Amino acid sequence: MALDFKGKVVIVTGAARGIGKEYCNYFADKGAKVVVNNRCKKDSDNYILVNEIVRNINLNGGIAIANYDDILDGDLIIKQAIDNFDRIDILINNAGIIKDNVFAKMTKEDYEDVVDVHLNGTYKCCKAAWPYMIKQRYGKIINTISGSGLYGQVGQANYATAKSAIIGFSFSLAKEGEEFNIRTNILSPVAASRMTETILPQDMLEGINPNNVAPLVAYLCSDDCQENGAIYECSGGFISRVRLNKEPIDFLQWSKL
Repeated sequence: MALDFKGKVVIVTGAARGIGKEYCNYFADKGAKVVVNNRCKKDSDNYILVNEIVRNINLNGGIAIANYDDILDGDLIIKQAIDNFDRIDILINNAGIIKDNVFAKMTKEDYEDVVDVHLNGTYKCCKAAWPYMIKQRYGKIINTISGSGLYGQVGQANYATAKSAIIGFSFSLAKEGEEFNIRTNILSPVAASRMTETILPQDMLEGINPNNVAPLVAYLCSDDCQENGAIYECSGGFISRVRLNKEPIDFLQWSKL
């Protein structure tokens, strides 16, 4: 199945490196107009990287623009897409940070900063895109979580909190958006990135190339995919769908305690 995104406008947050960069290149190669977002100051490393991605896409016949706004200013990111392309079809909330520490030593700032970026940043971008998607009666949203949000992880109470909350948030958007043909899905990827470089060994990083993740995201954002409110895990070419499980319990046994 050949995916085609001609005429579609895609926003990718946290796109300077890793998975975000791969998303931008993949969608541009399939014909999409891409807004390459990463919070950065002029002449910083990320500023240079974002501009390099945009330049390479445009040199290869694609269409891309750079955006340097913070995802907590999601309205500015969406506005730039609307000002330049008159619509927003696909929003990929990929940006994030980590400030790992065991809970006993985790500061209030460590906790709030991570929750703010991941959870509130995702909310801000979705909130700004939502009215345009309703008006279009079309939209695809990918919200990024992690294994920490699904299963917990030592040293990541802040990160796990934000990622778990994104699951419930996304489930609600999936239900509310369905009547407007807005589909929201959830991805838990593991791939080499600036975040994972700080916590995974080099040999593992070599086996989790970001280019293994982009095709799944592209499919979830395609017109052929009607999936809505689903959770997928993707790592090293392995893809699985995550489902919630409810197991009956014999209450009579417990009532005798």
